[in-house]
Amino acid sequence: PTNMQQVARLAMPGPALDVKVANGLAVVSVQNGPVNEIGAVMVDVTDPTAPKMLSHVEDPFWSGVHNSFIYRDRAYLAHSASRGITVVDVTDPAQPFVASTWLNEMSGFGSIIHDIHIKDGLAFLSDFVRGSGGLVILDLADPDQPQTLSALSIAEGLHNCFPYGQYAYCNQELGGWMQSLHIIDVSDPTQPFEAATFTMPRRRVEDSIGPHNTWIEDDLLYWSFYDGGLYILDVSDPVFPVEVGYFGTPYAWGAQAHRGLIFVADARMSAIRALRYDQPAYVVRDMDAPVRQLSTATESTFLVRAEVESSRDVSAPPPDVTVRLLPDRAGSFPMRDDG
Repeated sequence: PTNMQQVARLAMPGPALDVKVANGLAVVSVQNGPVNEIGAVMVDVTDPTAPKMLSHVEDPFWSGVHNSFIYRDRAYLAHSASRGITVVDVTDPAQPFVASTWLNEMSGFGSIIHDIHIKDGLAFLSDFVRGSGGLVILDLADPDQPQTLSALSIAEGLHNCFPYGQYAYCNQELGGWMQSLHIIDVSDPTQPFEAATFTMPRRRVEDSIGPHNTWIEDDLLYWSFYDGGLYILDVSDPVFPVEVGYFGTPYAWGAQAHRGLIFVADARMSAIRALRYDQPAYVVRDMDAPVRQLSTATESTFLVRAEVESSRDVSAPPPDVTVRLLPDRAGSFPMRDDG
């Protein structure tokens, strides 16, 4: 990771905004390119040093493809600027074809789908537009005929959603620090409901564009926050995340954990950053009221006693505890201390 090397380059017909890979096939989402040169590109990456373009599907009504997900020899395409999703049969990726399309017929939803994430036969769609967006869940028992199970309205619309356990963690991308992480209980996918929200504390003096993509692995949520940097949240208590890491980057577009590292796509620097993260052995979620207050000026010092509620497979007790005042479960910030 200290000496990453580019092993191949393959020109696309327009900006490649998303890549998904499964079984040696990469589906590249291309948007904002020339007329009739926008859509999804199928690339053979069996040998990553010699990728081969296999085929290319497009439609002038799509406004390109912004995001996709591969599931059961199908590529599910989200267009973000045109309604619905498109299901493409990639059984033979050299000759893909449109198997079906889907539109949300539920009242109050615009069906402008920005992102797709599929897990256990369910597709979690982020309907983007403020006032007519939210989380939509589809049943893919028949991969060519998605069935709408439910739709949960979110006032600001949704850009991104990551299902994990019985919850889905969703957010809108634009709007600055105030955009929340919506924690949706999807244990019954026909009746999802919002279990909690989490709003990031303002890290920098200037405003941030807002949060972008999430990735969750081993109870850690990696939240790319555009010009706000990369945040890491402990979600072992799913409805009460705790910030356990931060790294400032010029423009964090997306992050993913892989083989003990975190790889961050930095859109402003056109770079991939490889980070190491030594996660804390313990996460203290609650503590007793202060034993006593040591000062009473505009800045106060408290003596506190904390008990560890959970550990990450470490038997020895922590030698000391770093305390940070975090929002309560209602999301309020009465005060904050960074050490």
